[in-house]
Amino acid sequence: MKTKIVYSTGMHGRFMRHLFHCYQQKELVPLEFNSNGNSHKANRQNVYDLASDNPGYKQEQGDNLYGIVYEGTDEFYYGLRRSIDVAAKLTGTSGIELLEKNVYEFIESRNVHLNFVDDAMEMYGLDMEKMKNQPVPRNTIRNYILLNLITYMKHSIWKSNEQIKKMTDKIFYLQEILDYEKLKEKMDKFFNTSLDFESLHKTFISKNDTLLTQKIEEDVLSAVRQRREIDIPRLDVLSEANILYKLERDNFDIPFLLSNTFYTNTRQIIEYIDYFPRYLKRPNRIFEELHRFYPPGIKR
Repeated sequence: MKTKIVYSTGMHGRFMRHLFHCYQQKELVPLEFNSNGNSHKANRQNVYDLASDNPGYKQEQGDNLYGIVYEGTDEFYYGLRRSIDVAAKLTGTSGIELLEKNVYEFIESRNVHLNFVDDAMEMYGLDMEKMKNQPVPRNTIRNYILLNLITYMKHSIWKSNEQIKKMTDKIFYLQEILDYEKLKEKMDKFFNTSLDFESLHKTFISKNDTLLTQKIEEDVLSAVRQRREIDIPRLDVLSEANILYKLERDNFDIPFLLSNTFYTNTRQIIEYIDYFPRYLKRPNRIFEELHRFYPPGIKR
């Protein structure tokens, strides 16, 4: 009977595979993390990313199957962000920085499906063949990420996550993986043994830039909602897109269309909302089309 793990991109499948190995060996085995918190040197055997183009998973009789899943759109963004930040070919460099610098090179080198090359001409009038050696305008990249967030239910990361929930009842939730005590309790139960891996988990969390970035984003959004003025630090294009996604959800009839330059303080956002022309207010057409996923007052 083989023990297998299925997960969606960005959900720490290989870290969990390594942790399984430690429990099976009944001892803590060192694990290296690269600069953006990924543990791609971990054993890849019997761990499958179902959101990838070629997951390679085949269900076999007698599989001891475990799944890693997330809940809601905040955790979808977590997975999307991590999937983009993993530069393919696993060089350890920041995929987000590469995306901002050269979209074409990013798409050539990453390992999570992104339709930008196919969509660029139809959506934005961009010929990506001509853009090979120059940066795509930042507002275009930001807008495309925003589209992925609004239409989260169509993304392969979301679809595979929903699929995993139906495949097994042996589930690890993202919030459990990020919480040592909860993760240890579940691992001890599944393996009927106790293992102290707190030092490994602390390293795992300390290398997780996504958690810190989401905290910064939430500080900005909280200040806007509370009408407090704070400076906005320089953000990457994914953080900018996620903040706009949350703002549009809070203010359904106000589109947040920006140039390449993002806001530098929350007062600018507050005033944009306060004084947006009433005759231009209208719900985002995509939100209207997907209204059943965005019922009033529900924040997923």
